[in-house]
Order: sequence, then structure tokens, then C-alpha cells
Amino acid sequence: MRDLEVQLSNSGDIIIGTDINKIVSSPIPTSLQLLKQNKVVDPLTVCHHRGNIYVGLESGKVVKIDADDNVTPLIVCSMKVLAIRAKDNSLFVLQNGSPYTVCVYNLCGQLDTSWNHTDFHDRCNHGSKLVLRNDQVVIADRKNQQIVIYSERGNVEKQIPCSNIISEKWSTMCEAGQNHIILTNYHQSKVFKLNLISGKVEWTCTEIRGPQGLACYGRDYVIVYNYTGAERIWILNQNTGKSFDKLMVFLFCGAGYKSQS
Repeated sequence: MRDLEVQLSNSGDIIIGTDINKIVSSPIPTSLQLLKQNKVVDPLTVCHHRGNIYVGLESGKVVKIDADDNVTPLIVCSMKVLAIRAKDNSLFVLQNGSPYTVCVYNLCGQLDTSWNHTDFHDRCNHGSKLVLRNDQVVIADRKNQQIVIYSERGNVEKQIPCSNIISEKWSTMCEAGQNHIILTNYHQSKVFKLNLISGKVEWTCTEIRGPQGLACYGRDYVIVYNYTGAERIWILNQNTGKSFDKLMVFLFCGAGYKSQS
């Protein structure tokens, strides 16, 4: 058994709960085993950082779950928490609203800086809408059909047109190396890879109906969660978008899962 955790929130946000993304090459996962469930109310987004899990809730709160499964309230936001990601000593939190708000906190929950981001007021809370890339913050702007790249202090550094994110049911995205992100479009049943340098879509997968959460696994694979009656974990080739066999069919319960080889 390999030490890999896959963690899901109720909205379909999915993360790899170890530093597996830093590994250059990884064997393909072949099955999942239920390990445990952490009970929190209405989780929308999750983030693993330095041994702790940070969970953003529909109520606007952020809680921390430590290695002993202790749940500690950390942050109270004014709106739903749509994304939470961590880097070094900072938590980057994307809040719902008109406009959205990006807040940067330290790991003790103290606010450092914040800025507004244009997007729809979101009724469909499908997965994370923010990723971190080097020293930048990447967020989808569906209202203007673009990807916006900010500095970590909120200055706009680049805007990339992206017509694939027109739907209010656009789902989630993850970083794929330094110059790419992979995104899902729930409504149009698309998973696609976007080059942040050229602005080009390098591949599109339409095989997965209703894709929601996703996370890159090493440099070779991207794991995609979908919900269309029965939930499934799919594995795609990160470089081509071609799918392997579905990893597992399971009843969704907001749990943590561990892969087995």
C-alpha cells in the first residue's frame, strides 16, 4: 500500500493529501480503500498543508483538522468559502459574493491582505476555483470568460481568454506543473488542459459526464471525480487527456480514501 490520501468535500473538491505532486514519477493508482470520515457541516473545499487539513464551509467558516482528528475553528468569513489553498505560512481563501473576495490569512487565522475578484455569485458550489502557481494566484472569471493571474498581493498580472468557462456550473481546476492548469466544465462535460503561457487549450476530454473535482497525481496522471448518479474516480493521462479505466465506483460520503497498488 502506498501512502497516498485522496480527500473529497461534499461539493466534489478533491485533493491529494500528501506531497505526492512533488514526486516526478508515480505508479498509477489501482484501487481505493475507505480509511476514515471527518464530520464537519457542509464542507465545500479542502486543503492539506503541513500535516493539517483545512476545510472551507458553506457557513463561511474555515476549520482545521489535525493529525489526531481534532477540529479547531480558525476563520470566520462573511460568505461561503469556495476555495482554500495553502503555501508556506499563508492560507488563500476565495469567498462567494458579488464580487468574490480573495483573503490571505496566516496559519493562525489572522488576515494579511484581501482583494476583490469579478465572477458570478455562485449557487453551484462545485469544487475549488483557485490554484497557486509559483508566486501567483490563478482564478477563473466566468463572467468575462477568462483566467486571471494575480500576484500574491492581488495585483493583476495576466488575463487569459477562456471560452470553456462560460457556464455557471463550471466546476474546478488544479495546477499541472508550472505553466499549465487543468479545468473541468460540469455543464458541458469537459476536462481540458490550458497553457498559461500561450493561452492555448492543449487537450480536451469529453468522455467524463458531469466532471467535478480533480487533482494532479505526480506528473503523469490527473484524477477526476464525477457525479452522475453513481460517483466514480477517473484517471486521465496528464499529457494527452486520454482516460484509463475508472479507478473505483463508490457511494459518496465526504470521506478520505487511500490508494492501494
